[in-house]
Amino acid sequence: MSVSRYSADRYWEEAVVSLRAENFIQNRKFELINASIEATFHLIHPFFGNNYVKAVTLQIRDKGKFSTVGSTGTFTAATSRLTHNFITNNITTVGFSVTDVESEVMVRIGGLVLKAYIGAYVNPTTVVLRGNNLPTSDAVVDSVLVANTLPDVNVIQLATLNINRLSTEKFILESSVTQFVEAISMEEFKAFNTTSLHNRGRIVYTNEKERIYFKAGSALASAGTLTLHYPCMPTIVVAGTDSIDVPDGVPIRLGIEHLRFSIRKQQGEKMEESALLAAFMPLLQQIALGSNREVSLEELSKKAKAIL
Repeated sequence: MSVSRYSADRYWEEAVVSLRAENFIQNRKFELINASIEATFHLIHPFFGNNYVKAVTLQIRDKGKFSTVGSTGTFTAATSRLTHNFITNNITTVGFSVTDVESEVMVRIGGLVLKAYIGAYVNPTTVVLRGNNLPTSDAVVDSVLVANTLPDVNVIQLATLNINRLSTEKFILESSVTQFVEAISMEEFKAFNTTSLHNRGRIVYTNEKERIYFKAGSALASAGTLTLHYPCMPTIVVAGTDSIDVPDGVPIRLGIEHLRFSIRKQQGEKMEESALLAAFMPLLQQIALGSNREVSLEELSKKAKAIL
């Protein structure tokens, strides 16, 4: 998901255009960009929360995917990209697909076996991995196992999703077989009778901790293909061509300004709070006015200080 036409390279270039970025800063390019995106995200989320609702399709697929025996792939550490030309479903070479995003993947590199998640789809031979223990250097990949995306029986696991846990946005579930899909309380869910006449064509669901439980009425042969809409965190960038997950216009100008000040601080420049507020406040006021939100100057000032 991306909400901007800015690439990471363009975002960086506009931030450093009037600066002399030292080599050690250039080496931390993506780290600083991602920190800037996250800070800007928390600042603008009250105004642009709807831009950060992601949809993941939960394919009813009883088989996973894996690399063919004897074939190898590559992992590129700088971009977290896994490339493999021979991914099969045990019938034919199918490659990666968009619906593999958020699937669990096991990767073997020599004697090292890694568990990660597919964070983004690039093309049928390449995906971007997401995980805490990814290799820090390029490597030859000996084998790949991609888990299927079939939910457990009547359960959707949320732990693998990049969810914004502080958002007030709700989970929304959709089905390919019925438009009557409804969120209910856990108490109502427990009492839901799938064979009752008025429930036979409905799907209901409820959220508890890291799971969404759902039931389908008896007239439905299955729950169909399920699509879950959920509030997410911004997508990280790992390559210069990756898109920035901040809305175009004033919000991305705010992000660039934040990145510029971050670079200056990292290089040891002393930053006066008054100068920071002078740069951020006009942009914050434009965002508040553009979203028809009445926010006091004091509140905007607090928001600005929180990300500096």
